Amino acid sequence: MIIRFTKKEHRCQLTYQRHDGEMLVADLGPDLPGHDLAHFVMEQKLGMRAGFYGNLYAGYTMAQLGDKQVIFQLPVETMIAEVATRALQSLAGGACEPKEFNELINLELSGMSTDYRINLPPAEITQLMNDYRHLISQWNVLPMGETLELEIQF
Repeated sequence: MIIRFTKKEHRCQLTYQRHDGEMLVADLGPDLPGHDLAHFVMEQKLGMRAGFYGNLYAGYTMAQLGDKQVIFQLPVETMIAEVATRALQSLAGGACEPKEFNELINLELSGMSTDYRINLPPAEITQLMNDYRHLISQWNVLPMGETLELEIQF
């Protein structure tokens, strides 16, 4: 799946193609698509098929993925992806240290109905943070109207 983030005046636009071939465009809101880039990094690293992008690919819309009634019916992997994504943003922003990364995720997961746990080695955690920061850097230098294109492997 190819996803494209286009820099607009005070906005970011996401374009993606679903499994049925339909091409969709979504307005992500103001400026930096940091959370969505973090989803990309985490979901690729963890090989997730039912994270944010997997659900878009499968046919869910952005509006549905923001609807609490729909969210609670999605596979548990969707919530794991969300927890891991927030942790990556915390790590990259300095709110947690690499040595706290696994614990931050697993603490939140322990309150959910899943036995899934993350145990990434320090080198992989550092690589995740570097990959995320690299994407943010690419976005920051992107001229207005230009697009950052990424490929997601399912």
